[in-house]
Amino acid sequence: SQAVCPQPKDTPMKIANISLSDWAGSVSGMSLEEEGFFWRLIRLMYVHDGVCYDDDRGNARLMGIVGRFGPFKRHLELIKSFEKIAETHPDWRLVVVGDGGPNKDQVLEKMRISPFASRMHWCGHQQDVAPFIRMLDLLVVASSNEGLSNVTLEALASGVPVLSNL
Repeated sequence: SQAVCPQPKDTPMKIANISLSDWAGSVSGMSLEEEGFFWRLIRLMYVHDGVCYDDDRGNARLMGIVGRFGPFKRHLELIKSFEKIAETHPDWRLVVVGDGGPNKDQVLEKMRISPFASRMHWCGHQQDVAPFIRMLDLLVVASSNEGLSNVTLEALASGVPVLSNL
């Protein structure tokens, strides 16, 4: 497989602003150019550019969430936001990594019946989430009650931008 570094018209941070910024408390961006797209947010952090990995996803862009299916993780809100994004950005996919928790069945059913179900992927429990984090173009930490989570730190250490509700 050949290394794929997609260059779509819209950056991950512009895409995130379409609907995710309505509930996000902060955003980790990849360039100062993106500051204008998040004028409604509380604060911005900037990290270095991401890394391209060998994959077979073509021009697809991946946003994802990693964690249990607890109500405070807000998977359902992310799916709703992703559906808005998916309407106008056919190159985006949603990756959900994790298992367990009281909302699992509800979240998986919402993914199954979504008009964009073919672009939503549940990966289940993963012993090592690092490869899944590194393949993302945008990690979404939608949690309503977590501070600086481990997955946020792992993503930033890997150069993956993070949209977080801090």
